[in-house]
Amino acid sequence: MDADHDGTVTASEMDSAHRAMKSTSHDSKDMMSSTDKIRVIDTNGEGALSAEEHEAGPRSMSPKMDSDRDGALTVAEIAAGHAAMLQKT
Repeated sequence: MDADHDGTVTASEMDSAHRAMKSTSHDSKDMMSSTDKIRVIDTNGEGALSAEEHEAGPRSMSPKMDSDRDGALTVAEIAAGHAAMLQKT
């Protein structure tokens, strides 16, 4: 996604990558914007994701997805967690 190879991914770069991948698995009007997606795991608040923030994102979200608190994620928990995180609030 890092189109300009500066070590971070901006919302614009994420939007471009999603368009290139033809990401149409969800109704776009119900999805978070790329800016909002970045905000979820942007730990330093600069509005772009470093490789470290992108890598750490799933680790920080896993406990939130583990609905039965058994320490493991099922396919259903992952799907439900992604759906919940990507819906506009």
